[in-house]
Amino acid sequence: MEVIIQGTISALGYLEDGVYYQEPDCYETIRDLIRFLRNDSNTLLARKICGERNIIENDLIPIIKSDNLKDKMFDIALRLLANLTQPAIVSLQGKQPEDREEWQTFWTLEENLRRAKIAFADVKFFSVLKQKLVKYFNETEWEDRFEEDRLVMERIIVLLRYIFSISPTDRDGKRTTTESSSHDRLISAFLESGIDEVLIYIASQSKERDFHLSILVIFALIVKEHSPEDIVTAGRDRTAAEKEKAEEELRQAVEIEQARLEAQRRKVLASRHSRFSGSYVVKGLSAVNKEKDLVVVKPIKDVNEFKFLDERKAKRRVAKNRR
Repeated sequence: MEVIIQGTISALGYLEDGVYYQEPDCYETIRDLIRFLRNDSNTLLARKICGERNIIENDLIPIIKSDNLKDKMFDIALRLLANLTQPAIVSLQGKQPEDREEWQTFWTLEENLRRAKIAFADVKFFSVLKQKLVKYFNETEWEDRFEEDRLVMERIIVLLRYIFSISPTDRDGKRTTTESSSHDRLISAFLESGIDEVLIYIASQSKERDFHLSILVIFALIVKEHSPEDIVTAGRDRTAAEKEKAEEELRQAVEIEQARLEAQRRKVLASRHSRFSGSYVVKGLSAVNKEKDLVVVKPIKDVNEFKFLDERKAKRRVAKNRR
């Protein structure tokens, strides 16, 4: 089964120079992947393989961003994308893992989602979703709407909720205070595309009450990783005192880290054998070759005492009956 899934993924198409070239049977291939996910095994083999191949970043997002994409192709790609982006706990049917195998499956799915998270930080991707929302909610009258189009809108809203529910990546924990996290980059692309204004418009319409709760959840997920102070001060220029305070905190953090590394380095050196402490040259004391000075590889406390020379020689053993 694994070979079949791998071959199916390879038949989607390929990305070259920013343009995605679909295979002739790309539509049927995506349908096959959806069927594999629907009939997946208890170990979620199909979902794991799709995550390991990262088809979210390599195939599905480029397909959605393609120019002149047919609505039929957009719908099927959106279905698969929303399916693969759902949280790991949802893939496990909302049940907490119990044994070791289930926990391993859970963390594998989480890692696959984290790896694909940064691919969603794309303004063009959010712009495509925005155009679909605007066309349905702003430009289409209530009487002219079709049920198929409504399902597409629901999938877009669900996809946005899934995207912002992905946990932080491993790289986010290693960034500095001046670097943007993956979540911040998602928010930046989200706001730059203008899709937030469309969601606010939908939330303000009483006739669209079915989407209100989902939109509220999306904005709650957007601000979940920021403190209220950060939200209030967002977009406001910092004063000179605030900049000076931030620089002082950064300087102290750097000094503490340097002191920790220095202490760790000294600890490593102190634990080394004395033979690795270095070599010394005793000036004025000839070696075997009288033209050169004596080289000692052991620490010397007092060069005037020559006991260290005797320690280099093998001690003569005396029999017990002659001591």
